[in-house]
Amino acid sequence: MSTAPGVHDFHAREGEVRFEVDSEHVEALVSRLAALGVQSLVAHPPTLEQILLRHYDDVLHAPETPDA
Repeated sequence: MSTAPGVHDFHAREGEVRFEVDSEHVEALVSRLAALGVQSLVAHPPTLEQILLRHYDDVLHAPETPDA
């Protein structure tokens, strides 16, 4: 699950798994979780801080493009 598309900040411990998933990948991920027999699922919207950090992390790690 930690390598599934759109999954970030994956942590597993003591029978509990926590992670973030991009909204465009939620449906596919929920289908995969259902096939695994997941007993409960709690969802929280991202904080503004999480959104900004992910955005700027993407910008910092984006490949540079030559000037046109």
